[in-house]
Amino acid sequence: AFTGTSIALLDYYGKLKLDEPVKKYLPYFKMQDDYLTQHITVRDILSHRIGYETFQTDLLNWASTKTRKELVENMANVTPRYGFREKYGYTNMGFVTAGEVILAVSDTTWDDYLKYHYFQPLGMTRTGTTFDNFIKSPNASKAYTLLNGNLFEITPSKVDNIGAAGSMTSNVNDLSKWVIMQLAKGKFNGKEI
Repeated sequence: AFTGTSIALLDYYGKLKLDEPVKKYLPYFKMQDDYLTQHITVRDILSHRIGYETFQTDLLNWASTKTRKELVENMANVTPRYGFREKYGYTNMGFVTAGEVILAVSDTTWDDYLKYHYFQPLGMTRTGTTFDNFIKSPNASKAYTLLNGNLFEITPSKVDNIGAAGSMTSNVNDLSKWVIMQLAKGKFNGKEI
């Protein structure tokens, strides 16, 4: 929601167009097929209709050491399961790519864009986009797993590299401010956010 809203806001301000090719904003964007490379739009990456099967490549990218740019560049090595715009297939790579589009058109990382456009103005003081922010939180939830019927605490994965697709952490209080702002058509405490 935060990434989609950010892209919509940048479209509203004329920094990008939803129906322009991603390649216009990210010259390094490349799919295995040149037609896809030239025709996948910003709207396509947000709508999960680039031909990927649901979760295609997601587990390969989860907690990898590749940068966001490297993850996007690696899309050139992936054979889409479906035809272009043929079928919905949820993939985190669309949102990783959208985060990189935000960087390209605003000269601000996805992380900082959210921080300065939403988290700070809304007073979302317990919300962040990095593993370190989450781990240092004094009351962060813990992750657990079952093994042979016993419960064990595990360290959450560091997923900073997938950024706009799922590295944000928050709490109910902070997210309620986001929802209130959305329901108030972009306003919070009488101020347009």
